[in-house]
Amino acid sequence: MSVRVPRRLLTTLGAVAFGLGCTLQTPEAKQPAPEPAPVVQTASAAPPAQIAVSAPVEVAEPNRAAPFAVGSVEVRTLAPKLFEGAQGTLAAPPGTSVPYERFRLLGTLHVGHSHVSMLDLSPDETRLLAVSEAEARLRVYDTNLRRLVTQVPVAGYDKFGVGEFLFWPAVGQTQRVLFAGAEEIRLLDSTGSTGAVTLAHESGASLKIQSGLVGSTRGEGTGHGSVLTLYEPESSPAPRLTPVLSVAASERVEDWVLSADRSQLGLVYFPSLLVEWIDLKARRVVWRASAPEFTNSMDLSPDGTLLALGGKELRVLSVTDPARSGVFTKFDNNIHQVHFAPGGEAVAASSYDGHVRIVSVASDGGTLALRKVLRHTGTANVYAFRFTRDGRRLYSCSGDRTLRIFGL
Repeated sequence: MSVRVPRRLLTTLGAVAFGLGCTLQTPEAKQPAPEPAPVVQTASAAPPAQIAVSAPVEVAEPNRAAPFAVGSVEVRTLAPKLFEGAQGTLAAPPGTSVPYERFRLLGTLHVGHSHVSMLDLSPDETRLLAVSEAEARLRVYDTNLRRLVTQVPVAGYDKFGVGEFLFWPAVGQTQRVLFAGAEEIRLLDSTGSTGAVTLAHESGASLKIQSGLVGSTRGEGTGHGSVLTLYEPESSPAPRLTPVLSVAASERVEDWVLSADRSQLGLVYFPSLLVEWIDLKARRVVWRASAPEFTNSMDLSPDGTLLALGGKELRVLSVTDPARSGVFTKFDNNIHQVHFAPGGEAVAASSYDGHVRIVSVASDGGTLALRKVLRHTGTANVYAFRFTRDGRRLYSCSGDRTLRIFGL
């Protein structure tokens, strides 16, 4: 079996050894064999034999209680509230061109522990959280002063154990942090002044926030089975997570994206490495495409027209015509995360070779052009990273025991 460092994962019954490079800091061996050209299937094309396809249906009311199948998933929950759109979050400023070629290192925060694999920027961008799996503590930094303001132990989180941390997505509540552990999802007070609040009694080893929703992916059953649940976060009168969508797959959901109107869901699966683009309102698969080898991260452009996939290579494809794609292959090891720049004109990828690379989304004959390379120490794995809303700064974390600030 190839050595692989996938996204933090979904385990069943609290299995160990996540693939963020947690327990295996040594980067994976490069795979020299060329990857086959993308396989793209529209909804009208014959799908792979292993995937059951439901025929296109008329747009249905989203509040039917009975589960239904679409593509490779069973939809267990589909609440009307799903389609109401994102609320209560700070919108990105109008897209402006940023000269990423001029990005430079602005500062380094020395965490002092290896395997710094989790990082998030608060909605108001005044706080940065970081977690070293070798330390198993939550650390929060002031982005203006560039210093540590608090560090607290987290009950139920062990070194190299199951867990993920993100800021609560409400403006003005920078002390609140979501923690997804082996048994439940909790809301923490990063100052340690108040106790944790349980928001969901289920494993939530993988967390992501998009289109105003909190997504949690967990393993189910044996093999690679998984469940993705999207929650509406609500702060008043008390913080809670309300499930609005739940889908179950026989494969592992490596990552997901949701359109701004919450009607289109993109999923990438392991081990098939297929991407499905699903219309939730029409309850049909719009298209399928192959993903790069080792894909474990995907992102949707701010205008919803492009999809980025990160694995052995970076691939950017059109949501309306996935056969149109651009590729960037010059990585010395696999990609950990991909994120579009807020302006949508560039996409960045962190990799297990010590770098974050920013490339143009415009394709020249199918090849994406490199705009800037941001470096950590040596070839230490670079894990999570975040752009500020204006795209003029980027924060990243690495196995070199540091957080780095790049920008203009």
